[in-house]
Amino acid sequence: LNVQPPEAGYIKVNTIKAKIFPWEGVYFTEVSVILEAKPNYGFEFDSWQGISISDPLINLISLNDTNFTAVFYPITPDTNCIVITEIMYNPPESGEDSLEFIELYNNGNIIINLEDFYFSKGIEFTFPYIEFEPEDYLVIAKSSDAILNTFEIASLQWISGSLKNCGEEIEIKDIYGNVVDYVNYSDDPPWDTLADGYGPSLTLCNPNDDNSNPLNWQASDEFVTLNSNNDSIFASAGGPCGFYVWYPQFIKYKTEINIFPNPNNGKFFIKIDFVESSEFEITVYNILGKKVFEKQNIMTGTQNKNMIDTGKLPEGVYFVHLKTKFNTYSEKIIIKH
Repeated sequence: LNVQPPEAGYIKVNTIKAKIFPWEGVYFTEVSVILEAKPNYGFEFDSWQGISISDPLINLISLNDTNFTAVFYPITPDTNCIVITEIMYNPPESGEDSLEFIELYNNGNIIINLEDFYFSKGIEFTFPYIEFEPEDYLVIAKSSDAILNTFEIASLQWISGSLKNCGEEIEIKDIYGNVVDYVNYSDDPPWDTLADGYGPSLTLCNPNDDNSNPLNWQASDEFVTLNSNNDSIFASAGGPCGFYVWYPQFIKYKTEINIFPNPNNGKFFIKIDFVESSEFEITVYNILGKKVFEKQNIMTGTQNKNMIDTGKLPEGVYFVHLKTKFNTYSEKIIIKH
């Protein structure tokens, strides 16, 4: 077996991936041998030399001494189809942020061999051989074990580095050094600041949107679980928005919360339907992340409804962070006078 041009691809022989050429194998007659020509990134299959079949997959029986060459041709790869769609850069953990991850999505219509693609900014990681299918998600994480334990999905573990809580550049390049995707996230507005340590990841729900525009990103509102500190984790790792894992052991602690009216003049109601808790605390942050109001040991009022008066806060956008015994909840409000 051989390939042309050299390094343009490889040939799968039954379950064996032949990558060093010329390649030889000995097989019994009357035994089926399946050959499949697999292009490397930047190439497409063209034809076989040695047999008049144009399909990259062939099933051979009763072979004599035979030579086959898989012929490929170069293409201009569409690197724009690989999109960074989710970033967990500051999970609510003390010490090491073991739940840090980056999620990718194949927004194209072809399989992409990611072998030797690499992160040139953000973290240190070079991809092994992986066939990235169209419409598939792929998670690269600081700790594969932590991702498996929390989200029950497999992930690739990066070699070294951490995602900066204050924001930084993330860049992926292909084997030729071309930029595949680039995001420069931040913990400052207009990026959604709820992703900065309050539990949610940063998500790009529509992979067709420009992921360099912070207005296309949002803090995930998909509850997954509680960590050891009883902080909520919100993310959709390994799937689209609307895809999440719900752990049955936490259903009994489910809390329904409504904040109204919104917009308001600094006074608003919080209605909480608790199952096993009747006390909570509330913190309000401005758009710069500065704490502007805090109240603790609040007991639920009549019909589980409490009126909160934040005082004379200036008009603007604020984030209400509410914590109960079993859960946390964040909501954006607008104050108008």
